[in-house]
Amino acid sequence: MLLFFVPLALASPFRGPLEKPAQVHWEPGRSAERVIIKLHDDVVGIPYWGESAAVPVVAENHPLWAELERLSEENALPRLTQYFVLERSQGDGEVVAERLNEMTWVEQAYLAPEPLPPPSDLSPVTPDFRSDQQWLNPAPVGIDRFALGRWPGGNGSEIAVADLEYSWDKDHEDLDVPSDQLLHGVDSELYRFHGTSVLGQLFGQANGYGVEGVLSEAEPVMLSPFLTDDVYNVAQAILTAIEVLGPGDVLLIEQQFYFNGNYAPVEVDPLIFDAIAAATAAGIVVVEPTGNGFQDLDHPDFEGMFDRSVRDSGAILVGGGASPLGDGEPRTWQPGGSSYGSRIDAQGWISDVVTTSNGEYDGAYADLFFPATEEYPEGDSRQAYTQSFAGTSAAAPMVAGVVGALQSICLTLHGEPMSPSAVRALVTATGSPQPLEDPFHIGPLPDGRRLLRYGAMP
Repeated sequence: MLLFFVPLALASPFRGPLEKPAQVHWEPGRSAERVIIKLHDDVVGIPYWGESAAVPVVAENHPLWAELERLSEENALPRLTQYFVLERSQGDGEVVAERLNEMTWVEQAYLAPEPLPPPSDLSPVTPDFRSDQQWLNPAPVGIDRFALGRWPGGNGSEIAVADLEYSWDKDHEDLDVPSDQLLHGVDSELYRFHGTSVLGQLFGQANGYGVEGVLSEAEPVMLSPFLTDDVYNVAQAILTAIEVLGPGDVLLIEQQFYFNGNYAPVEVDPLIFDAIAAATAAGIVVVEPTGNGFQDLDHPDFEGMFDRSVRDSGAILVGGGASPLGDGEPRTWQPGGSSYGSRIDAQGWISDVVTTSNGEYDGAYADLFFPATEEYPEGDSRQAYTQSFAGTSAAAPMVAGVVGALQSICLTLHGEPMSPSAVRALVTATGSPQPLEDPFHIGPLPDGRRLLRYGAMP
């Protein structure tokens, strides 16, 4: 059935050798005190600088050591066990990284990334907003969640979905996410509205009020990129996802990085790219937003990072297109919106998404429902909803929901999931297409009905 699709989309994750930069520059979104070092795969030892020893990202006693080595050998992937972190309290990481790049045993040294901003019913009675969730409607308006939900397992009952997120409101009335569900890192308590909105798109409960998510029966897994309050490490969170998720499960990376002067997908970082490649090689479907930097990913400044003939992490890269409720033609790229380019696999709505929210910033992100109560006279965050969640942060959960439903249905009907590469090819081939006259490629909007017609039937 899948022989119809473009063979390149079915390729396993891969990348060639890293090229050392001519010069290491500090820029916003990079740390001057933490240097990431990737040794060549055949080098043995721990790098030092002066009296400081670098710390391995994956130590030999790490529970994933053997599995990562196996994935590397069997899939011809770079060894994640050859990454190290060097702390420089002097703030001279820029100079140290440049000197390390002069060493023949170093594949590449660069400044570590730092975090960037993203992007039962309580009294009074919450209205039912499900009819307002038009992004769930049949294609070409939405993703046709209702077609997905009619199939056995179509609400996600057979899978887990990990959301790599800063924070979320653990007590929201429409979410059944245990407060102790954070399996990696610490809750940064940053941008809770953002994480709460994403979780509503995925896990909003079928309870007759509020909103309903695409995967209301899936197991939620929460991952934080913060190892401590001030140590930000996305790759370590992805490694935890590889530990706790299995084939068919979904990892949604709700992060973006600063690169070439604006926001970009997180896989511009070599360590994160290699961690994502390991996750997809392990059978996990990774969904990655492009970021809201409106960059051309095919531009020479990216040096082939998003050229599939040069490297491919295996992730589903998601752009953002105009919603039918906005001013632009539906599914077209919007100026000042997501990145675009040939590497992007699919899109979701970039605005007008109805979902759960939080009352942060004086209720600015709770523009649909935010009731005042005697206990919370300024508005109860546990009952906050928005009609304007936006950006690739809102687009990516749409795609994650569709592919999660597909995998859950496949597990229910056939006892095994599809491979991440087959899922990606299927989403691209069956979605509602971007208008042909739009020169800014962001891919199709997933169509749940057509997806299942080609992907779930025997």
